[in-house]
Amino acid sequence: MTTYTRLAPLILMLACGGTKDASTDDTASGGDDTGGGDEDTGTDEPPEPSEICNGVDDDDDGLVDEGMATIAWDAETSGPGWVYGPGVAATFSYVDEWSNGDIDREVTTYLDAEGRIFEQRYHYNDGSYLDQIMTWDFDADGNLTEVWSEDEEGTPYVGERYTWTEGLNTRHEAYGNNADGAFVLTAAWDHSYDSAGYLSATEEDSNGDGEVNNISWYSWSEDRLVQTREFYVVRLDAVYMVIQTTFSETGKVLRVETDTDASGTTITSTVYTYDDDDLLLTEESDWSGDGVFDYRVTHEYNARGHRLSTETDMDMDGAADRYIGWTWDSGSLLETLRDDDGDGPGELWATHRYSTDAVGNTYQAIEDPDDYTSTGTHTTMFSYICY
Repeated sequence: MTTYTRLAPLILMLACGGTKDASTDDTASGGDDTGGGDEDTGTDEPPEPSEICNGVDDDDDGLVDEGMATIAWDAETSGPGWVYGPGVAATFSYVDEWSNGDIDREVTTYLDAEGRIFEQRYHYNDGSYLDQIMTWDFDADGNLTEVWSEDEEGTPYVGERYTWTEGLNTRHEAYGNNADGAFVLTAAWDHSYDSAGYLSATEEDSNGDGEVNNISWYSWSEDRLVQTREFYVVRLDAVYMVIQTTFSETGKVLRVETDTDASGTTITSTVYTYDDDDLLLTEESDWSGDGVFDYRVTHEYNARGHRLSTETDMDMDGAADRYIGWTWDSGSLLETLRDDDGDGPGELWATHRYSTDAVGNTYQAIEDPDDYTSTGTHTTMFSYICY
């Protein structure tokens, strides 16, 4: 069975470690279906290919190792992502056609046999000089244990360590340079859990001196659907904020209520609604505690669960102040339009266009007339090799 790892564009540039259908349209505008009627429902996951990274034409179609890099829908981030199979060295190249059309930066990402990132190499400027190396380490259970950023000589300058106890992350350490330039522990978080494995407390050493500065206490309702988090400052000997989060039985966040001064009164709240497939439909926020929503975000999807649009109404006047739209051809992303002022293409907008060639190399062209610096097109290319 082939395992996939999703690499969104920002992950390729700023990768870091992690933890624990209403419409048949494929167009962001709700127009004609560009997918040719291919709408097999109930799938956020791409189909498992018959080809694997082994230098062999496994499916006898004349192409070797094709399809190991594709654009697919990322259900966790509710956005498009790049999907690579295990055993792949994926290369991200950024060409700035506003200047001279040369490669301005290049990132090569290596995945292990489980499809996990274990190394990235960054070449900035003209793409020819190695400026940074990032490495990831995992334990025998697959838990992330270390993430390090090193300079071109292999000297770490920032990093993180994770300690796991019986499958639970019990300690998180951050490392970097202090004011004197020494590479030291800069912060640490110790996590405690109750007998059922639910987080009960986090003690924070915010500067790495071994002293606890802040504590978060977590309590849970008997059915585990409501979490109350209290933020405690050690030096003030007081709780300064309380956040209560309500979950659905499927683990989706339904409501977040914040008591910003720990007075016992909710000051801000956000309510989330979902469809029958647990796709997020609306986010509505009350920032003043008067029971009236001040802000709304609305999402629309096609029958495959691909997001078609996200509209933000920042003043609840019924008009979108910001808009993002996605155009799909069956399961493939064709275009993303971002409109930052709600007026359509004009002053504040950008279009991302995507394509994938026969062997799976992916291209992204970014047209952004209001980049605040110049006018032109960026081109981003994602390619891969098997090793």
